[in-house]
Amino acid sequence: MAVRDEENYIEASMNSILGQRGLRHEVIVVDDNSSDSTGEKLKKFARRHKNLKVLSNTGKGKCRAYNLGVALSKGRFICLFAGDDVMPCGSLRKRWSLLRRTNPLKPVVGLSKLVTFSNQPRYDGHVVPKKKNRGGLVGTSYLFNRRFADMAFPVPASLPNEDTWLELAVTHFSGVEVIHSGVIGNQYRVHEGNSINMMQGFAEYHRKYSQRREALFVFYKRHARKLGDLNRRRLFAQMNCELARRKGDLWGIFLSAIGHREKLRAISCMNPLFFWFRRTFYGLASGW
Repeated sequence: MAVRDEENYIEASMNSILGQRGLRHEVIVVDDNSSDSTGEKLKKFARRHKNLKVLSNTGKGKCRAYNLGVALSKGRFICLFAGDDVMPCGSLRKRWSLLRRTNPLKPVVGLSKLVTFSNQPRYDGHVVPKKKNRGGLVGTSYLFNRRFADMAFPVPASLPNEDTWLELAVTHFSGVEVIHSGVIGNQYRVHEGNSINMMQGFAEYHRKYSQRREALFVFYKRHARKLGDLNRRRLFAQMNCELARRKGDLWGIFLSAIGHREKLRAISCMNPLFFWFRRTFYGLASGW
């Protein structure tokens, strides 16, 4: 876990993780320079739970914090989580049981679902993705083995988040075995403190979304030579689509050699009008 200023939510999050049963797990929390009482609350948990290790980030930033936690972890499988979310009871064992007999020499990633919860009805109770027994390439849906961690980490510290980078690693690295499930592995809290969400105005959302999509260009620069021809072309097409989105070029997005869902995602974040439709019809538009 990478946490920062989560004093309002950290207790619920920690109780849900430390309360997981049916498997042996260590919990590593890296405090990313919190200025509130998050650190003190974590220390209290650490005094009561031997399997919990609380650390301070050696630098600054979410990706640095996750890199440190992954580097110090000892388990065969690694699950990332956030300090403002809740892990459903028994979900970690269900997710682990689907991966436990996989080949440790092969990169394996398990994908689960999340369900949103919020004090704003528009953003409450949405399961992502909607499709039955299908996991999502979003947030803390990733549970992966050590072999995949060695391929994907460290995440570049210049990036604002880790999940876009992991999505690229899962979809573009060769030989990654992806195991989908219908398990809800995360109750995702939608609130104003999220690093990015639909509650923000278009200008702020567009700025943060562009920062996240910068991972496309960093990933290409770092790994293009390792990718097969097909994956390299797909990644290049995603980069062209992102450049078109930033310019507000609707025709450029349509002409991009990517899937329809990716095009719709780009269009929904392209200008204030499409963003308004995306936010207004959040429940219908999310999770496909």
